[in-house]
Amino acid sequence: MWAVKPLSFALVAGATWILVDWGYLRTTLTRMPSTLTGPTAIVPYNYTALEGASLQRWLPSGGCRRKAPIRRRATFSSQTTLVLRRNETDTDDLQNSVTVAVTMGPSRARRWVARYLPALERCGFVKEIVLDTWVPIHQHWGQWVPHDKSIDGFREALHEKLRQVGSTKTRVLPGERGLGERFYVAEYIDTPFTLILDDDKTFTCADIHKFLLAARLFPRRIISVHENRRTIRRCVDGTKTTLYYGTENDSDQDNIALTSAALMSTSLLLAYMKLVPRPVIDLINRERNCEDMLFNWLTAYISGDEQEACVIVEDSSLYGFDGGKESLSWRGDHMPKRDGCLNLLREVFPDWPIPRPSSFRVRVE
Repeated sequence: MWAVKPLSFALVAGATWILVDWGYLRTTLTRMPSTLTGPTAIVPYNYTALEGASLQRWLPSGGCRRKAPIRRRATFSSQTTLVLRRNETDTDDLQNSVTVAVTMGPSRARRWVARYLPALERCGFVKEIVLDTWVPIHQHWGQWVPHDKSIDGFREALHEKLRQVGSTKTRVLPGERGLGERFYVAEYIDTPFTLILDDDKTFTCADIHKFLLAARLFPRRIISVHENRRTIRRCVDGTKTTLYYGTENDSDQDNIALTSAALMSTSLLLAYMKLVPRPVIDLINRERNCEDMLFNWLTAYISGDEQEACVIVEDSSLYGFDGGKESLSWRGDHMPKRDGCLNLLREVFPDWPIPRPSSFRVRVE
């Protein structure tokens, strides 16, 4: 059973956390990338070894008799739920504090715009919605090939659709970004927080409000919902340690949160742009996998002594529709490669901690 503590205070790693002045927090978030990153932030690694590599190299070989969980820091033996009182918290300074960044492909665009865009445009916490367009791939005779719709044609059709629905907050971003560059949208964002969404997902304005209240307490964490929590297991066989990816129901531990639908400080996206080497980005672009785990790895590194990446908000729900065959998880090799992602990151970033289970959840009443 998780312990529950009120909003007024909570002991975190020996310190008392309280709500701070938003102006000060905004300044802190803006400065975060420059204060946390430096020339010695990454242990040297031979990145030329990644050229042309596939995740197959990092897949576990053989079975594992016992997979052990990654332990929390000694400060907390169990997870605590912090209760926030919605009506007792001033939210005026949270208005227009979020940019919604949607990775948008042609097959789902019309449905997403019709179903989800109007509610997001009406949400007072949302300043802007940016659409990062991409042309997906489809399977033909066992091979993954480009979609037959050009990126320019898709953007033109998308602009027309936005005009038809009378959009006032939405714009289509220039340029093309692969999956490894998904978080590069930060260079077009001027709000302190970004809500990252796949083009088959959304949250209600009420849940965005909850996420912002949680982000006030945990500005260096990924904020998401129970459906997006995932676990990490460790298998030690002699001197060899192998990591394994767990799904939502594998355990009660929140090691990572999928970034297909999550709120985060925009400064974390900027840190990703600065800290992740190009060869790692190129590998993710080729494999179309691992970007969400890498972002959690980075967040755990930035979080300091806690070495935690995410905070799950209870009583919030993810809304969406079936992504169909364009969904990356539909690909037959997507899930098996998730283990490879974890072991790749542990090798490439040896100085970065494996994300530990989150010590906290948040519930807003």
